Amino acid sequence: MGNKNYLKILCLFLMLGLLCESAAAQVSGSSGNRIWDANLSQNLTYTWTPQTYSGFYYDLDTGEGSENMTIQLTEGSRSVQRNGLQYETRPIETNFEYGNWGSYQVIGFMAERYFAGYTENSNFVNDDISVISDGQLSKILIDSDDRKSLYTGSSLILEEGYSLNIVEVDVNGNTVWVQLEKDGDVIDNGFLSSNSNYVYETDLGDADDVPLIAVHLAQIFRGTETNAIFVEGIFQISDEYVQIENGDRFGKMEISSTSSSGIIMRNRDSFTLGRGDTVDIMGKLSFVVADSSELRFAPIVEISEPGTYELRGTVHDETFNTTVWTPYNFEGFYYSIDENVSTESLTLTEEISGRSIDDEALVYSTSPALVKFEQESWGSYQVIGFMAEKYFAGYPANTFGNSRSVSVLSDDILAKVLIDDDHKRSMFTGSSIALENGYSLKAAEVDVNGNRVLLELYRDCLLYTSDAADE
Repeated sequence: MGNKNYLKILCLFLMLGLLCESAAAQVSGSSGNRIWDANLSQNLTYTWTPQTYSGFYYDLDTGEGSENMTIQLTEGSRSVQRNGLQYETRPIETNFEYGNWGSYQVIGFMAERYFAGYTENSNFVNDDISVISDGQLSKILIDSDDRKSLYTGSSLILEEGYSLNIVEVDVNGNTVWVQLEKDGDVIDNGFLSSNSNYVYETDLGDADDVPLIAVHLAQIFRGTETNAIFVEGIFQISDEYVQIENGDRFGKMEISSTSSSGIIMRNRDSFTLGRGDTVDIMGKLSFVVADSSELRFAPIVEISEPGTYELRGTVHDETFNTTVWTPYNFEGFYYSIDENVSTESLTLTEEISGRSIDDEALVYSTSPALVKFEQESWGSYQVIGFMAEKYFAGYPANTFGNSRSVSVLSDDILAKVLIDDDHKRSMFTGSSIALENGYSLKAAEVDVNGNRVLLELYRDCLLYTSDAADE
């Protein structure tokens, strides 16, 4: 293969070589898939639960989740009829991170976690408070048992413009005076002793005296030169809430029932799972549909805010005896939904004894598979998922004019796929296209007939190679 062909590859398909070991693949299906595929003989009435879809709220410690979504499909059709998609969610009890406070109610709503109420098990409240019964949901902003040190004159910074200021410690070191500020204005104050709670209550919509902020003051220390206050528990919910009532519409869904026991929503109008479409359902929740003649789709949650997010496969527990994880039930593995290409699997080959997995009883395997270039006239190349990331594995014969196949995997090498797109770009004489890893491609000169262009490939501003390309 000449420089000219390599330049074509590097224009839109640039790779970083990384040394890795190869592994054989063994992929099998399992129950509780995230992806619905017409070829897998799955039921036309299909349900996603917190145990099978990581987008729904789920407490792994307690095994509790609150959201379920059921779709009713019709054989051979891409249409979902009115009321053919039902979403249900209910409040569940979960422990505060600071264990001495007991527990409170949370609810998943449209794939996000909300506060639903305090119960008799919430130790810093006197009465049960259910904000969901008033048609209100509030985001949980802080739930932490981290130990923090504060000093006289310092502040505990909270969310949404709140801060708890340490004003003064009494001469005996028994009591501390605190003030709560919101956007710089003092809105509350109190005097606390060691091993006590500061609780700020306010009206939240139709709900009266709702604890918005709770802080556990573990210890007060008075020294000769400085005073220290140690905080061990913080809980805060948002003072901005979502108001819900029967008939409210969220995307394609309409609330048909809301009460202290939960929320039910159904699609008001029919909709179609069109080829290659992303169908907005409600909030951040959508269905991504394969660009294929065969119906294949899955729920996805749009993530736009920076942060660390959990990708979880179908749970292994008493209900779901999951022993094989593939891209169908673990979205962390590489998968092309359009071409139905997957390479990775993780398999429990033996029953778990208690909490122990025996040596070599957990097997990860992967193998290369062909996928199409985004520039489809180029044909296909080999990819392989490795440790939940997409890598380049090789070219089949007759790719970019090379009669031989190329397998970097056979040399125990994998390469990250950095660019693979078919976007149209304009270049002018002297201009460059910026690529990855410090590469750039420059249109150096066009011949007098306008039929050929001299392309120069640079890396880190140094000329790497050049060649002429035909129109």
